[in-house]
Amino acid sequence: MFLLFNRFSGINHCLPASKPKQGVANNIVFVRQARVPLVVYRSRYYNISCDISIDNQAGYVKSYILCLISYIDERFRELVLLIKECAKAQHLNDPKTGTLNSYSLCLLIIFHFQCLAHQTCRPAIFPPLRDLYKGNFVNDMKGGRTTLGHVEDSFAAKVDTFRSQISGQRNQSSICQLLISFFDKFSELGAMASNSVISTYRGQWKSINSNGRLLRKAQVLRIEDPFEQTENAARAVDTGGLAMISQTFSDMHRKLSSRSAPLDRTFLLNNLVRPEIKSELEHRRAPNHETMMSSLHL
Repeated sequence: MFLLFNRFSGINHCLPASKPKQGVANNIVFVRQARVPLVVYRSRYYNISCDISIDNQAGYVKSYILCLISYIDERFRELVLLIKECAKAQHLNDPKTGTLNSYSLCLLIIFHFQCLAHQTCRPAIFPPLRDLYKGNFVNDMKGGRTTLGHVEDSFAAKVDTFRSQISGQRNQSSICQLLISFFDKFSELGAMASNSVISTYRGQWKSINSNGRLLRKAQVLRIEDPFEQTENAARAVDTGGLAMISQTFSDMHRKLSSRSAPLDRTFLLNNLVRPEIKSELEHRRAPNHETMMSSLHL
């Protein structure tokens, strides 16, 4: 569902007009105080929360590029859905409470798919993102050095090139293996975060001192925005949130890796999914890959 508004002042008059039992959305809220104004709603069919950004060209391009990245390998979408649901179940996906926003979770998964960091994903599923777009495209657009169309076309062409280059050496890890190695990689997140920055742009950890303006700020977790390198995508994470994230990832790795029997859908539903979502998945057949069912079809 897409909403376009020329004036924020009229939006509050538009939203109450939506009838709660019609259409594709309910619980529609206009978040005026957000860093970028948002319309937040819950999908009636999928029962997931969605954000609509208003007048945010940079946010649109970042979302579009994440979509292009997902075409490199279908496991990215599946792991995003699975880990996001796990984060929701463990109360780790709410920046208002000092934990991770969804963009940061996506960047952690991209980082996991890049083999330069700790060699947990070999061969690499994704390249360093600078191989797909070199530079800071938000600044490039603001400075008139490029256009939105050029960014999209250039990135899409390089994604196609990378896919052709790795076609003969595709990483064969299953979703289960990638899930376990994800929790393994980030089980020490709290310790690593004190001195290092997660950089999907370079595909590796880098020193806080390597970037002056942003990354030395007093923030407890630094995940460099690969498309706007002066921004910290995890700036909302606080000390308590980081400790909870690190401990939960460590606990999940121990629980998954110590299981003698193969991981199956039932085990994942019981351990990674919220009770209300588990109930829905057990009683409803999803129509396509975009639902959590596809993430749990291992």
